[in-house]
Amino acid sequence: MNSALPQGLQTWLADHGWTVLSSEPLTGGFAASLFALCARSQSGAERNMIYKQLAPGRSDELHVYSHLLPKLGGYAPAALAFIDTPREQGILMDHAGATVKSLLLRKDRVGQQAILTAAITWLADLHVRYAERSQSWLQAGIVGLYPFESSWTYAKEALQALTWLVAPLRPGSIVDVYILSEIGAMMEWFYPRYPGFMAGRTTITHGDPHLENLLFWHGRFCFIDWEYTAVAVPSRDLAILQQDVLDDDMRHSLRTVYWDHLRQNGWRVDEDAFEIAYQACLFDNTLMMLGWEVSKFRNGHLNQSEIEVIVGTKLRWLRESFRRLL
Repeated sequence: MNSALPQGLQTWLADHGWTVLSSEPLTGGFAASLFALCARSQSGAERNMIYKQLAPGRSDELHVYSHLLPKLGGYAPAALAFIDTPREQGILMDHAGATVKSLLLRKDRVGQQAILTAAITWLADLHVRYAERSQSWLQAGIVGLYPFESSWTYAKEALQALTWLVAPLRPGSIVDVYILSEIGAMMEWFYPRYPGFMAGRTTITHGDPHLENLLFWHGRFCFIDWEYTAVAVPSRDLAILQQDVLDDDMRHSLRTVYWDHLRQNGWRVDEDAFEIAYQACLFDNTLMMLGWEVSKFRNGHLNQSEIEVIVGTKLRWLRESFRRLL
């Protein structure tokens, strides 16, 4: 037994004849507890795996992995086991490579553009391919509609996270009480209207496809962290994937590539409705991701210069989207 691994996982590995060769916890500001391990089966085959021990009260991903993802082909790492006990819930899956965000750090701008273009095309293909089937999955209860009620909750948490920034970044803070008041007023106007902005054709959406949840391995992409998957307008995923792309020209280029791919594959795009939904999703997800970025900063996963760039850029995005929605 390896004492560093959660007990439920240890029990499953022993019961199925796996010998752990190495293991280590993964850090990076994740909500769940992640462990990388290499194990040998009874037949002598070695396998690299990731175990995701779910945070208390956040077990929806077990349902998604067992009921939805088998229908989506290779869009997620293969699940090897589900641990579901009163004390521990988790998913053991194949190791599926490095995050796209980490890969971008090693590339020049041309290389970054190539990877992101391939990724956004792959995302668009997911949306097009399963648009029709997602409606039957919705009716069967395999997946639900976008939970608008949760957005307001996450937005308030994000505003509270930004409040923490006011004091630590003084003097010269890019967040002050006036900015907090401005964001609060935008939220009060936006969230009652949010469902009305999300008009248009729907499909299956991942729900949290930022570039640390998008992996690349041997020429293939896949998504992890399917906790927030839902049937919604595809702009939802597009707006989230772009959260890690702070270069405006590159971000606009990716949006064009995405829309073109939908049109080329027979998706009739109402330009006005699509733009409104996109701006609404961008506002909502930019605010939520701001809260997440502040959390990473507080836990030492971002330095001060990084958080200043991120916050400054995303405050601008919030204002731009808000003006367009007005």
